Amino acid sequence: MKPWIDASLPISNASLVWPGDDPVHVKPTCQISQGDICNESRIEIGSHTTTHIDAPYHFDDTGQRIDEMDVDIFTGPAWVLQIDAQDLIRIDDVRRIPDGELQRVIFKTRNTQFLDVHPFREDYVGLDPTAAEYLVEKGCKIVGIDYYSICPYADLVTTHRILLLHGVAIIESLVLKDVHPGPVQIIALPLRITDGDASPARVLIRPRHKET
Repeated sequence: MKPWIDASLPISNASLVWPGDDPVHVKPTCQISQGDICNESRIEIGSHTTTHIDAPYHFDDTGQRIDEMDVDIFTGPAWVLQIDAQDLIRIDDVRRIPDGELQRVIFKTRNTQFLDVHPFREDYVGLDPTAAEYLVEKGCKIVGIDYYSICPYADLVTTHRILLLHGVAIIESLVLKDVHPGPVQIIALPLRITDGDASPARVLIRPRHKET
Protein backbone atom coordinates (compact mmCIF):
# COMPACT_ATOMS: atom_id res chain seq x y z
CA MET A 1 0.00 0.00 0.00
CA LYS A 2 1.29 3.45 -0.92
CA PRO A 3 2.27 5.77 1.97
CA TRP A 4 0.19 8.80 2.85
CA ILE A 5 1.38 12.19 1.59
CA ASP A 6 0.86 15.13 3.92
CA ALA A 7 -0.93 17.73 1.78
CA SER A 8 -1.12 20.33 4.58
CA LEU A 9 0.83 23.52 5.09
CA PRO A 10 2.71 23.85 8.39
CA ILE A 11 1.29 26.33 10.89
CA SER A 12 3.95 28.77 12.10
CA ASN A 13 4.67 32.43 12.70
CA ALA A 14 6.01 32.52 9.14
CA SER A 15 2.76 31.27 7.54
CA LEU A 16 1.47 33.22 4.57
CA VAL A 17 -1.93 34.84 5.22
CA TRP A 18 -4.59 36.41 3.05
CA PRO A 19 -3.95 40.16 2.52
CA GLY A 20 -5.34 42.09 5.49
CA ASP A 21 -5.68 39.05 7.77
CA ASP A 22 -3.88 38.87 11.10
CA PRO A 23 -0.62 36.92 11.12
CA VAL A 24 -0.34 33.52 12.76
CA HIS A 25 1.01 33.53 16.31
CA VAL A 26 2.42 30.38 17.90
CA LYS A 27 3.75 31.44 21.30
CA PRO A 28 5.22 29.22 24.02
CA THR A 29 3.46 29.71 27.36
CA CYS A 30 5.44 27.10 29.30
CA GLN A 31 8.93 25.81 28.53
CA ILE A 32 10.91 23.09 30.26
CA SER A 33 14.09 24.91 29.25
CA GLN A 34 12.87 27.90 31.28
CA GLY A 35 12.14 25.87 34.41
CA ASP A 36 8.49 24.96 33.73
CA ILE A 37 7.22 21.41 34.28
CA CYS A 38 6.14 20.98 30.64
CA ASN A 39 6.01 22.61 27.20
CA GLU A 40 2.78 24.38 26.19
CA SER A 41 1.86 26.93 23.54
CA ARG A 42 -0.87 29.39 22.63
CA ILE A 43 -1.95 29.38 18.97
CA GLU A 44 -3.75 32.24 17.23
CA ILE A 45 -4.79 31.56 13.64
CA GLY A 46 -7.53 32.72 11.29
CA SER A 47 -10.06 30.11 10.21
CA HIS A 48 -9.04 30.60 6.57
CA THR A 49 -5.28 30.51 7.09
CA THR A 50 -2.94 27.73 5.87
CA THR A 51 -4.67 24.51 4.70
CA HIS A 52 -8.33 24.82 5.65
CA ILE A 53 -11.88 23.74 4.83
CA ASP A 54 -14.70 26.21 4.09
CA ALA A 55 -18.18 25.40 5.36
CA PRO A 56 -21.40 26.65 3.66
CA TYR A 57 -21.83 29.14 6.53
CA HIS A 58 -18.82 31.04 5.14
CA PHE A 59 -21.11 32.59 2.49
CA ASP A 60 -24.59 31.79 3.80
CA ASP A 61 -25.97 32.76 7.22
CA THR A 62 -28.35 29.78 7.06
CA GLY A 63 -25.73 27.32 5.79
CA GLN A 64 -24.16 24.44 7.67
CA ARG A 65 -21.43 25.31 10.13
CA ILE A 66 -18.20 23.34 10.03
CA ASP A 67 -19.22 21.26 13.06
CA GLU A 68 -22.54 20.35 11.41
CA MET A 69 -21.10 18.90 8.21
CA ASP A 70 -21.23 15.18 7.50
CA VAL A 71 -17.76 13.87 8.34
CA ASP A 72 -18.17 11.02 5.84
CA ILE A 73 -17.62 13.39 2.91
CA PHE A 74 -14.13 14.25 4.13
CA THR A 75 -12.74 10.74 3.70
CA GLY A 76 -12.76 8.55 0.61
CA PRO A 77 -11.81 8.31 -3.07
CA ALA A 78 -10.95 11.52 -4.91
CA TRP A 79 -9.61 12.60 -8.29
CA VAL A 80 -6.62 14.91 -8.78
CA LEU A 81 -6.82 16.87 -12.03
CA GLN A 82 -3.66 18.63 -13.19
CA ILE A 83 -4.41 21.87 -15.05
CA ASP A 84 -2.03 23.93 -17.19
CA ALA A 85 -4.29 27.01 -17.18
CA GLN A 86 -2.75 30.40 -16.46
CA ASP A 87 -5.86 32.04 -15.02
CA LEU A 88 -9.03 29.93 -14.75
CA ILE A 89 -10.04 26.29 -14.50
CA ARG A 90 -12.82 26.10 -17.07
CA ILE A 91 -15.66 23.69 -17.72
CA ASP A 92 -13.78 21.95 -20.55
CA ASP A 93 -11.00 21.16 -18.07
CA VAL A 94 -13.42 19.73 -15.51
CA ARG A 95 -15.16 17.57 -18.14
CA ARG A 96 -11.93 15.55 -18.37
CA ILE A 97 -12.69 13.99 -14.98
CA PRO A 98 -14.35 10.55 -15.31
CA ASP A 99 -18.06 10.62 -14.40
CA GLY A 100 -17.58 8.16 -11.55
CA GLU A 101 -14.85 10.29 -9.96
CA LEU A 102 -16.67 13.58 -9.38
CA GLN A 103 -17.60 13.29 -5.71
CA ARG A 104 -14.26 14.68 -4.51
CA VAL A 105 -12.18 16.73 -6.94
CA ILE A 106 -8.75 18.26 -6.33
CA PHE A 107 -7.15 20.73 -8.73
CA LYS A 108 -3.37 20.80 -9.09
CA THR A 109 -2.29 23.96 -10.92
CA ARG A 110 0.69 26.25 -11.37
CA ASN A 111 -0.27 27.60 -7.92
CA THR A 112 1.64 24.69 -6.42
CA GLN A 113 4.99 26.31 -7.22
CA PHE A 114 4.25 29.43 -5.12
CA LEU A 115 1.73 28.19 -2.53
CA ASP A 116 3.92 28.90 0.50
CA VAL A 117 6.06 31.66 -1.02
CA HIS A 118 5.87 35.25 0.19
CA PRO A 119 4.43 37.66 -0.83
CA PHE A 120 0.82 36.71 -1.56
CA ARG A 121 0.11 36.25 -5.28
CA GLU A 122 -3.04 37.75 -6.80
CA ASP A 123 -2.46 36.00 -10.13
CA TYR A 124 -3.23 32.50 -8.84
CA VAL A 125 -5.45 30.10 -10.80
CA GLY A 126 -9.08 29.90 -9.65
CA LEU A 127 -12.21 27.97 -10.61
CA ASP A 128 -14.56 29.51 -13.18
CA PRO A 129 -18.21 29.74 -12.01
CA THR A 130 -19.45 27.70 -14.96
CA ALA A 131 -17.09 24.88 -14.03
CA ALA A 132 -18.32 25.11 -10.43
CA GLU A 133 -21.93 24.76 -11.64
CA TYR A 134 -20.93 21.64 -13.58
CA LEU A 135 -19.44 20.07 -10.44
CA VAL A 136 -22.61 20.83 -8.47
CA GLU A 137 -24.75 19.23 -11.19
CA LYS A 138 -22.57 16.11 -11.03
CA GLY A 139 -23.07 15.72 -7.28
CA CYS A 140 -19.63 16.84 -6.13
CA LYS A 141 -19.19 17.05 -2.34
CA ILE A 142 -15.62 18.36 -2.00
CA VAL A 143 -13.49 20.63 -4.19
CA GLY A 144 -9.83 21.29 -3.35
CA ILE A 145 -7.21 23.62 -4.79
CA ASP A 146 -3.57 24.54 -4.23
CA TYR A 147 -3.96 28.18 -3.21
CA TYR A 148 -5.78 30.32 -0.66
CA SER A 149 -9.07 30.66 -2.56
CA ILE A 150 -11.09 28.55 -4.97
CA CYS A 151 -12.24 31.84 -6.55
CA PRO A 152 -10.12 33.94 -8.89
CA TYR A 153 -8.91 37.11 -7.18
CA ALA A 154 -11.01 39.28 -9.51
CA ASP A 155 -14.24 37.71 -8.16
CA LEU A 156 -14.02 36.25 -4.66
CA VAL A 157 -17.76 35.60 -4.31
CA THR A 158 -19.43 33.81 -7.24
CA THR A 159 -17.65 30.44 -7.27
CA HIS A 160 -17.70 30.29 -3.47
CA ARG A 161 -21.46 30.81 -3.42
CA ILE A 162 -22.18 28.30 -6.18
CA LEU A 163 -20.33 25.56 -4.32
CA LEU A 164 -21.10 26.37 -0.70
CA LEU A 165 -24.80 27.13 -1.16
CA HIS A 166 -25.14 23.62 -2.61
CA GLY A 167 -23.35 22.06 0.35
CA VAL A 168 -20.01 21.50 -1.38
CA ALA A 169 -17.09 21.79 1.07
CA ILE A 170 -13.99 23.59 -0.21
CA ILE A 171 -10.42 22.69 0.74
CA GLU A 172 -7.96 25.50 0.09
CA SER A 173 -4.16 25.73 0.24
CA LEU A 174 -3.44 22.08 -0.48
CA VAL A 175 0.21 21.06 -0.79
CA LEU A 176 0.22 18.99 -3.98
CA LYS A 177 3.83 19.06 -5.19
CA ASP A 178 4.27 15.35 -4.41
CA VAL A 179 0.74 14.34 -5.43
CA HIS A 180 0.34 12.86 -8.91
CA PRO A 181 -2.80 13.37 -11.01
CA GLY A 182 -5.41 10.64 -11.16
CA PRO A 183 -7.22 8.52 -8.58
CA VAL A 184 -6.31 9.05 -4.92
CA GLN A 185 -7.61 8.42 -1.43
CA ILE A 186 -8.07 11.44 0.83
CA ILE A 187 -8.51 12.16 4.53
CA ALA A 188 -9.31 15.83 5.19
CA LEU A 189 -10.73 16.46 8.64
CA PRO A 190 -11.59 19.93 9.99
CA LEU A 191 -11.55 20.76 13.67
CA ARG A 192 -14.95 20.53 15.39
CA ILE A 193 -15.42 24.28 15.86
CA THR A 194 -18.88 25.22 17.10
CA ASP A 195 -20.63 27.51 14.58
CA GLY A 196 -17.42 27.64 12.54
CA ASP A 197 -17.31 29.17 9.06
CA ALA A 198 -14.12 27.22 8.32
CA SER A 199 -11.34 25.29 10.04
CA PRO A 200 -7.67 24.50 9.63
CA ALA A 201 -7.28 20.90 8.47
CA ARG A 202 -4.69 18.15 8.28
CA VAL A 203 -5.07 16.59 4.85
CA LEU A 204 -3.57 13.25 3.81
CA ILE A 205 -3.55 11.91 0.25
CA ARG A 206 -2.27 8.69 -1.29
CA PRO A 207 -2.58 7.06 -4.73
CA ARG A 208 -5.19 4.34 -5.27
CA HIS A 209 -6.19 1.99 -8.03
CA LYS A 210 -8.94 3.51 -10.14
CA GLU A 211 -11.33 0.63 -9.55
CA THR A 212 -11.25 0.91 -5.71
